[in-house]
Amino acid sequence: MSGETTEYIELKLKVPKAIVDFLRAYETAMAESAEQYLEYKIVQAIKGDLDGSWEDSPYFDSPSLIERFGLDKVFKNQACADQQNEARLTPEQVIFLFKCMEYDEKSRRWKRITGAQREFEGQFKRKIARPTIEKLIELYPKGMSGRVN
Repeated sequence: MSGETTEYIELKLKVPKAIVDFLRAYETAMAESAEQYLEYKIVQAIKGDLDGSWEDSPYFDSPSLIERFGLDKVFKNQACADQQNEARLTPEQVIFLFKCMEYDEKSRRWKRITGAQREFEGQFKRKIARPTIEKLIELYPKGMSGRVN
């Protein structure tokens, strides 16, 4: 991550309950909280507006707005976090991990974690840290298989 930090303020938002219920249900599969997901999406939406739809607007000078509000630092910090963040997993990736592991009923522990880690990295061409897998096991002690409901 860059040496610069982003200052945050809390903002109260109204979000439809169905959206929040969905995000909370899939927090583990996404490996981030609903709040983190929404924060990420808001920054991406603003960046998209400034890079796209507002870029050619006669009313908005995107480069000046980005500079004036210091948004370049926010976008840069998020891009650095994206490069370091392996946490964004799809439900299919989580299911794949659990299918590669084996649950031992006798010891009540998951086995073949290192093998599953290697298989995941081979299948999806990206790294996954052992603590991420352990967090998924903590959140889904019986695993995930088949369809995601």
